[in-house]
This record gives sequence, structure tokens and C-alpha cells, in this order.
Amino acid sequence: MGAFINIGNAGFVSARNGEYIDKSGLIGVFNRTCVPLPAIIFELKYDESSQAAIDQIKNKDYIRKVLENTDNVLLDGISYDKKSKRHECKIEVYK
Repeated sequence: MGAFINIGNAGFVSARNGEYIDKSGLIGVFNRTCVPLPAIIFELKYDESSQAAIDQIKNKDYIRKVLENTDNVLLDGISYDKKSKRHECKIEVYK
């Protein structure tokens, strides 16, 4: 079992010992004893590149709190181009 944590909008506060709490007080639980699935951090961009989304994840240090619990992390940058109506997704393994 895993948990999706929206760091950007929810105001991620902490994640320790299989629990996380966001600014709204929402408490979630994730089970680290099952198959070790990667944590995934998403950033969405409108009329910008998927690389810009990945760069924002790194530059704003979204990954810091996630690394307290796992070093198995994927960075997922998704962009949407209004003119062409196309989207692009870039996934990077955090090292």
C-alpha cells in the first residue's frame, strides 16, 4: 500500500514512521513493509516544459521531507501545451 502526497498544494508538513500530516491536519498512513514502491512527486506545468516541472521539484526542495522515509523516489514533470493541446511527461529517478 502507498500514499499519494501532494506536497505543493496541500502544504506537506511531515512524514515519519509510516504516517504523514499535511497543513489541513489530514493524516494518512503508508505501509513500508510491503513491496517497496517508489515515492512519486508530481509537478504540473501549463505552457511550460516538463523539464521546467522537474527543475521546480528540485529547486524548491520538494524532495527533502520524502527522503526522511525513502531514497526510492521518482520525479514526474507533466506539461500541457494550450496551443497544440498536447501533453508531455518526463520521469526522472532521483539519485
